[in-house]
Amino acid sequence: MKTDGTQLAVLFLDIDDFKDYNDRFGRQEGDYVLQKIAETMRMVARGEDVASRYGGEELTLVLGCGFDAASRVAERLRSEIEQRCSTFADRQVRRSITVSIGLATFGRDSYSADKLVQIAEARMSRAKAMGKNLVYDGDVDFNQPTPHESIIGPARRRA
Repeated sequence: MKTDGTQLAVLFLDIDDFKDYNDRFGRQEGDYVLQKIAETMRMVARGEDVASRYGGEELTLVLGCGFDAASRVAERLRSEIEQRCSTFADRQVRRSITVSIGLATFGRDSYSADKLVQIAEARMSRAKAMGKNLVYDGDVDFNQPTPHESIIGPARRRA
């Protein structure tokens, strides 16, 4: 990657308790939830953003922006998924769905695309450990952890 001022952020999402959802309601219902989340990601994503399925119930959204804008997009995405994938908003959803999101930004966290994804994934895991349904962009257990910590979302819990 270039270090010419390019702005780039990675959001790493994991659907909270999705295996339990699939086990309880079946894969067809799980597939429907994945479709609803993909639809929500397309709605929140801007023209230059790239959404993809990373594997299983893990998804990524690569954003062409810096930390502040990425934080706003991440929280909007988390909130929209919570609202749109609820039993109140969609009768086919059997139990309200939430996501945990890790955020990493180019320059602030790393200059390597692979490392950005790795950091975002580790932060998503930290969000899950902190109670789920939140965005996390703070320290993770790496050789050189970032010196900041913040939580975006309704829980706003500190480690």
